[in-house]
Amino acid sequence: MDLGTFYEKHKQFYYWFLYRKLKNTGLPYHAEDIIHDAVVAIIANEKHLEIFENLTEKQAKQYFKTCLVNRLIDTIRQEKRRQEQLEELEKTEMTVLNREIHVCRMETAVIEKMDLENCAPAVLCLFNSREMELIRLVFLQELPYREIAKRDRVKESAIAMRVVRLRKKIRKICLKQHVFDEFVEKKMEMLRICS
Repeated sequence: MDLGTFYEKHKQFYYWFLYRKLKNTGLPYHAEDIIHDAVVAIIANEKHLEIFENLTEKQAKQYFKTCLVNRLIDTIRQEKRRQEQLEELEKTEMTVLNREIHVCRMETAVIEKMDLENCAPAVLCLFNSREMELIRLVFLQELPYREIAKRDRVKESAIAMRVVRLRKKIRKICLKQHVFDEFVEKKMEMLRICS
C-alpha cells in the first residue's frame, strides 16, 4: 500500500483518533504533529517503508495505528521528562535564590553590627574611604543603586559591581577575623527558624 495514498485516504480518522487520546493528557501537542512525525519516521526508515508498502489496507491501518500510539507514548514520556527537568530547575533556582537572600541578610546583619563610628581600627583600615561610603549608602541608609549612581555620576551597573566586590570583601573579613562569628551564628539560626 502506498503511504501517500493511504495517508490522504485515512488522515481524518487518525486525526480524530489521536485528538481523543491527546485531549485528556494536557499536552501542548496537536494530533497533526504526532501523525506527521510518524509518517516522517516511516519514510525515513527504508525497512519500515518496505514493510508498509507490502501490507494490505487493513494491515496498514493497524500498523499505522500502532506507530501513532508508540509515537504518542514517546511524546508523553518526553513531555513528562521535560516537566520534571523544569521543576528540578525551578527548585534549584529557588534554593540558590534563598541562599543568596540568606547571605545578603547575613552580610547586612554583620555590617549593622559593625559600629562604624566606634569600630576597631584594625577592621576599619581594611576598607578604603570609597568602600566605607558605599557601606553607609547601601547597607545602612539602604539607598537604591540608581541614586548612588546618580551621586557618583556612574552607571547603575558600576555600583552593582562595587557592591558585589564589597560583599566578597566583607565575607573574607568575617571569615579571617572571626570577629562576628557568634553574632552571625545566632543570626543564621534565627533566619533558619524564620525560613
